[in-house]
Amino acid sequence: MPTETTKGTERCSLHPGSVSVAHCARCDRTLCMACALPVRGVVLGVECLPEDVATGDEAAAPRRPPMSRWWLAVGVALAILLASTVLPWTRFGTGSGWFGAWGLPVRWSSAVVLAAVLATLFWLWRRSPGRAVAATVAVLAVVAATGAEFAILNPPPFTRSSVAPWIALAAGVAAGASAFTIARHPGV
Repeated sequence: MPTETTKGTERCSLHPGSVSVAHCARCDRTLCMACALPVRGVVLGVECLPEDVATGDEAAAPRRPPMSRWWLAVGVALAILLASTVLPWTRFGTGSGWFGAWGLPVRWSSAVVLAAVLATLFWLWRRSPGRAVAATVAVLAVVAATGAEFAILNPPPFTRSSVAPWIALAAGVAAGASAFTIARHPGV
């Protein structure tokens, strides 16, 4: 019985279950889609890649600078600050439900929400901040902490504050201190 070959029956030398789509320009080995790598106008297999391509030349692929630990600490504190606004801010009455700091009428907790949201947006805007951004986040975090302190000292009539303003106060102080450290020493 004669063996017939039809177009497209060549198989990859590494993956016999895959159809060959090209030949390596250096070693002429058959390559499938997974093995065929276009490099500088020719198709090569992984084994035949030039040294600068095979090792991943660092100059060719710029990397984002890593986020500083202080800026990451600011982000964690701001996340806790925002999460505290979701909790009930009073034990009963106005602000006693979920998103207790977000409700009307406007109270000190509203200042906390506004400052926390703005500080978080500034934090998300810059991966490695300069002095101006860090100082802005520090001021907004201190405003949030001050609003939480006033919410603790002056809750709505006939209510008492819950644990959420205390969490917001601690997170605002932590975010403000960390951001202030970055503003004073940008290289940290």
